[in-house]
Amino acid sequence: MFGRWLGNKAKSGIEPSSAVAGLPVPRTAGLVSCRVVNPLSEPVRQAEFVVTDTAGRKVVGGETDLFGSLVATVPAGDYRVAVTAEGFTPFHGPVAVAESGHASLGDVVLQVVQPPQLPDPGDWEIEPMHSQIGFTARHIGMARIHGRFNSFAGAVRIADRMEDSAMHVIIDASSIDTNVRMRDDHLRSGDFLDVDRYPTLEFYSERFVHRGGSRWGVSGALTLHGV
Repeated sequence: MFGRWLGNKAKSGIEPSSAVAGLPVPRTAGLVSCRVVNPLSEPVRQAEFVVTDTAGRKVVGGETDLFGSLVATVPAGDYRVAVTAEGFTPFHGPVAVAESGHASLGDVVLQVVQPPQLPDPGDWEIEPMHSQIGFTARHIGMARIHGRFNSFAGAVRIADRMEDSAMHVIIDASSIDTNVRMRDDHLRSGDFLDVDRYPTLEFYSERFVHRGGSRWGVSGALTLHGV
C-alpha cells in the first residue's frame, strides 16, 4: 500500500496520469478529499486526518491546510477516514476510491465539544504516576534525543481565574533517563548537569495561557546549574 499527501483540494473526475499540484496520480490510484469546517462553516486548520484500509492499517495521514482542505492519493479500494482536531468531536466515515477517480466527502463539519471542567481553586499536588517531564535535544546537529526525568515533585496553585494560577516543580537531576546508561552517566557528570554540585532543577511559573479546548500552556523559568 502507498499514499501521498497533496496540499491542495483537487477537482473531481481526474483523468489517468493527470497531475494535481504538480504531482502525477498513478493509473491504479485515486484521490480522496474533503474540507474540514466548524459549525460556522469556517475552515479548521491543522486538523489531523488518517486514512485506514479495511484491516485498520494506516495508509496515509497528515493535516488540513490553511483552508481546511485535505487531498490524499491512495490505491483504489475501500477506506475509512478519521479527522480529529483539538476542541472538536472526531469524525469517522467510509469512502470508496476508484481507479483514476476522485472520492470527495465534501464539507466535514466538526462539532465543538464542551471543555472539561476546570479544577476548583486551591493547592493541588502534582501526581508523578499521572505526570511526566520530558525533553528533546539535538545530537551532533543531526539526530534528536528524547529523554525524561523520572523523579520530581511539585504543586499547582489554581486561582479563581485560571490564567492567574502558579506552578512550582522540583526535579531530581540524577533521575535523567535517555534509555542509554553510558550517556545518562555522562549527562550526570560535570560536563553537563553536574548533579553532585546541582542536585535539582526547579521550574516556577505564574503564567497559564489557554490554547483552546482542553489545552493550556504554562510558561515560566527553569533553574539549571543554579542559574
